[in-house]
Amino acid sequence: MNIVLIGYRGTGKSTVAAILGQRLGRKVISTDEEIVKEAKQSIPQL
Repeated sequence: MNIVLIGYRGTGKSTVAAILGQRLGRKVISTDEEIVKEAKQSIPQL
C-alpha cells in the first residue's frame, strides 16, 4: 500500500508523513528531495 499526501505548502504534509511512516513502519519519500537530487538544483531554482 502506498499513501500519497498532497496539499499546499506549510499544511503539515511532512509532519503527517513522518507520523504515518513511523506508525506503519514504512519509508517516507519526499518528492522535493528526489527532484533536487535529480536536477542538482534547489526547488526555488527550478
